This record gives sequence, structure tokens and C-alpha cells, in this order.
Amino acid sequence: MLYRVDYVVALVVAGAIVAVLAGRRLAAVDARRVARGYLLASGVVVAVRVGLFIVRYPLDVHWPPDLGWRALGDLGPVLLGAAYGLAVLEWWRGGFAAVVRSPDVRFALCLSTGLGFVMTAMGSVFYIDAMRAFFAQSGYSARFLNFIMAIELAGGIALVLPWRWLNLAAAAGLAIDMFGAIYTHVHNGDPLDDSTGAVGMLLRLVPIAVMLAGRRWRGVGLGAVACAALAVAGSALVRQPATVPPPADEALDYFVGTWRCAGAFATGRHIEARLHAERGAGGGWLVMRHDDLPPNGYHALAEWSHGSAGWIGSWQDASGLRTFRSTGWQGDQLVWEGGQAGAADQRFRYRRQGDAQLEVSYETQGAAGWRQVDTLTCRRG
Repeated sequence: MLYRVDYVVALVVAGAIVAVLAGRRLAAVDARRVARGYLLASGVVVAVRVGLFIVRYPLDVHWPPDLGWRALGDLGPVLLGAAYGLAVLEWWRGGFAAVVRSPDVRFALCLSTGLGFVMTAMGSVFYIDAMRAFFAQSGYSARFLNFIMAIELAGGIALVLPWRWLNLAAAAGLAIDMFGAIYTHVHNGDPLDDSTGAVGMLLRLVPIAVMLAGRRWRGVGLGAVACAALAVAGSALVRQPATVPPPADEALDYFVGTWRCAGAFATGRHIEARLHAERGAGGGWLVMRHDDLPPNGYHALAEWSHGSAGWIGSWQDASGLRTFRSTGWQGDQLVWEGGQAGAADQRFRYRRQGDAQLEVSYETQGAAGWRQVDTLTCRRG
């Protein structure tokens, strides 16, 4: 799945459209079968996601390839959209009340959302250095990070337990958490797409809250406003002056702007890409987006920081989150080395070739040593 707000929303809308178009056929099927089918489909996607999470992170096995991860990540929002589509059908012409109010559908939504929060909290452990650096740059303490991770873990578990009041309380607490994440990115001046995960989770929490509250839309709306207000107030209370070291501006400002790139894979296949870098987190981080141009389809979001913890970087793409470290500029070269789950089997090299030209190369390490995957020459503008 692409880490973009518009892409996630498009997947949810697509799922809703499919459900609406299939409305006549679904109306002819027993409501219990439709609800159980939705639960089964959600359960299969969740089971595969959990299995691959264990393979990728605790076991550090980099499989499946990016395309497999992207397809798997797309299924969750599409299934969520189908639930929205069923609700639209009930509102529009009726006949689907038994489905949208079914305990099976509610449990499917709670299961996928709850385990999503649990995996997010557990995944943060593998990238704790980058998380601590981001929280510090945002003005939050390491204790607050630990508190957020505990809330997401406990809230995710609470969503799947068989007590309605606990489910509703967990949904409210997690909504405050997600509104707080969005507000933090807005306060930092980060790009909108940095809030993709939080927006996606809020889209999941809405139907859960509606079903748990007995379809009291006004109450859910007022509750959402209250959660957003609490998130903003809480963020202001716990935020401290951000620790942004002055040298970071000079060290990373070279990359700020738009770069147009062309190059080739080691196989000789041509690549063209666009890089765009800007300041985020109040100036303490450099946020860089990499977008391959067609026919290639690679997209990534990188975040770099230089502070008391050293040079820390993260890359997010269809394969997940990777963390990197660097020793900083060595002459005209900046090298980032790292990988997933604490590995150090990938390397990015950035070579300055004047103020308006940059060479970027990506390497991986195998049994035979380091191997170059691709190289790009980028020009500013």
C-alpha cells in the first residue's frame, strides 16, 4: 500500500463502490451468510498480516517481495470500504440492517483494527531509536512515547475483548491517540501524507463507534469532536521545547527542493524518478519523497534527523519501515546504512556533484558482499 492519504481514501471508496454495485446480488443472500463471509474474509487477511509480521520482524526474513506486501496492504482498506458500502445501501434503500448491525461484522472490524494497533505498538520496538528521535524533535519525552505504545497495545487488545463498554472506551482512547498524531504532524509542519496511518485508523474507528453506540450518529460526532479537543489539549500540556540542533539545518538543507532524476538498474533497465525534500517536525527533520515515474512504480517516504542521538533515518515503502544510521557527511558523500528490524544489509549513498546535481545509489549486502542495485543522477528543479 502506498503511504499516501489520498491512496488510502481511494481504496476505501473503491471498496464501498464494489459493495454498492453488488447490492442486488447481496440482497438475495441470507444476511447471516453475508456477515459471516465478511468476518471470514477479514479473518484471513488479518491472519496473513500477523504471520508476515512475525516473519518480517522477529524472524527478520524479508519475504514476500514489495508487490506482495502492497497487494496485502490494499486488501484491508478495500474490506473496510465494503462495510461503508453496506451501510450506504441500508441508508439508501434498506434491506441490509441485519448485516450492518451484525455482531460478526462488528467483530471483524474490531479484530482488524485492534490487531493493527497491536502490531503498530510492537513494530515500534524494532525502530525505537527513530521513534525516540521523532518524539524528541516534536517536543515529547521518551516516557510519553512509552505511554503511547502502551496505550496502543492495551487499546488494540481491548477492542477484541467481549465487553461492549470496554470496546467503546478503547475506541475513544485510540481516537484521541490518532487525533493527537495528526495534530503533532500539523504542528510540526510535516507533509499531509505523514498522517496516513492515523487517518486510516480513524476511518476504521468510525464504523466501530457507530455500531457500539447503537447508531447514534450525533453522539458519535460529538464524541469525535471531544476526542480531537482532548488530543490537542493533551499535546499542548505534554509538549516541551523541541530539541533541534542548529547544525542539522546546515547539514541537511542541501537536499531541500525538487530533484529530477534519471539512471539505471544494475541490469541496465532505465529509471526516471522525482525526489522532493522539505523540512518537517519544526525544522528538525528532513522529509524526502521518492516517486518513480512510469513504467516503474516504486514510491517511498524518507525522514532524516541529526541530533544528540546521531544521524538517524527511516524509509517507508510498500515493504514496511526500515531504519538507517549515518556518520554524516564525509567530504561530498553521505552514506546511510541499515535495513529492517535492526539489520544492516542495505545502503544508500548520496554524492554531491555541485549545488545543483546529486548522485544517488542503492546497495544491498549478500553472501558475496555489497551489490549495487541502481544509480540515479539527479538535477535540481
